[in-house]
Amino acid sequence: MNEAAYRQLEARASKLEAGVDSLSAEREQWTAEREQLTTERERLAAEREQYRKLYLQTLERCATLERGIVAGRQTERHAADSQLALQVLGMLLSPDSQTPHARPVRKDRSRRARAGACAAAAHGSAEAARAPAAGRHRGAAA
Repeated sequence: MNEAAYRQLEARASKLEAGVDSLSAEREQWTAEREQLTTERERLAAEREQYRKLYLQTLERCATLERGIVAGRQTERHAADSQLALQVLGMLLSPDSQTPHARPVRKDRSRRARAGACAAAAHGSAEAARAPAAGRHRGAAA
């Protein structure tokens, strides 16, 4: 074998070794990524099981509440259940008849009266609120 062919083979072998080294590095990187994904999958599976347990507990509580509500309805049966249902619907659909009406707001208050009310609120006395209004009625100018 001549020397030129030997050098070609050595160059080719070193290229192959470099390729093997890069493939080994990629393999290690993929192995680390796979381990990370496996760990994350296990964590998510545990979290899923926890949420599944909570969901089942919630379903159980809802069923218990429904049984209690149904049992309560059975013990308090009225002769006119349809009338009772209509009354409940009436209460739910017409809330305006049950709510108190708001007092109308007086818009004719003067700036002095508003200032007196603010002073009363700030000092906590009703007399401070009456003083400007009383002064206005007496004809005093400020």
